[in-house]
Amino acid sequence: GKAAVVVLQLVIGTTGKVEEAKVVESAGASFDEAAQDAVKAFEFEPALIDDQPGRIRILYRYEFTLRTAKPTTANFEGNVRQRGTRRRH
Repeated sequence: GKAAVVVLQLVIGTTGKVEEAKVVESAGASFDEAAQDAVKAFEFEPALIDDQPGRIRILYRYEFTLRTAKPTTANFEGNVRQRGTRRRH
């Protein structure tokens, strides 16, 4: 397919870092692992509970989409000519 979605339950600590990432809705082992690895690098603004940073649990939807890569090369045809004389090389 061209897309996949993994729903994760995240535990975000008092510093805003992801402490746990549990798969709630799977898109297959490879996607699940990639999503878990990615969210572990996320940093959130810490939640405030009674004006103090608190540990919270949220659901997070991680979407994978396939994008077509733009070409990085091209084929050209023509003649190379010398500057000034315009003679072919």
